[in-house]
Amino acid sequence: MGNPNLLPYETIVRATSGEPETVNEVLRHYSKRIQIAAIENGHIDRDTQDIMIKKLAFTLSVLFIILTFIGAGYVLFNGGKVNAGYACIPMVFALISISVYRKYK
Repeated sequence: MGNPNLLPYETIVRATSGEPETVNEVLRHYSKRIQIAAIENGHIDRDTQDIMIKKLAFTLSVLFIILTFIGAGYVLFNGGKVNAGYACIPMVFALISISVYRKYK
């Protein structure tokens, strides 16, 4: 019933644990967009593609880590009366991004 263009939640959870199959599934999901961005002289440059994936994963990792700390601060500022998901959800995405970055390091 959800959006078919989005990754299933279970895939995201498994990818955060570092399962290579699910990390590859996440990369396959975004592979078309990455390949289009890596085109040079009409051909896909694999080195450029790998560098782009690595930079994207690093940038997303930093962004989601910052959002995790902001969410944790928000929860602490409100005395724990708000949902801890403000910190946990960005942390899940940060873990996915870090595992992708480590794969291409």
